Amino acid sequence: MLSQVFSGSFKLMPTDESDLQVLTELQERMGSALQELPIAQKQVLEMGYYQGKSQSDIAQELDLPLGTVKTRSRQGLLKLRQFLQDLVE
Repeated sequence: MLSQVFSGSFKLMPTDESDLQVLTELQERMGSALQELPIAQKQVLEMGYYQGKSQSDIAQELDLPLGTVKTRSRQGLLKLRQFLQDLVE
């Protein structure tokens, strides 16, 4: 099921108790992993994924060059991947 989550084919409405447990674990792990990121990377990722802002909008709002926003986003995603690697193996 976790492979479905990461491939994008997972439905957000769990159909049984085991689906709900996996989704809850995933949410908890993601939250913990986000807390481990440096604040600059966490801020950019949260603005992009939770607030739905584009990287251009984030750069403008934070008064940063677009390249800096892209770098922080990429570095943050790579760290999240490392923190959550055991979930996709």
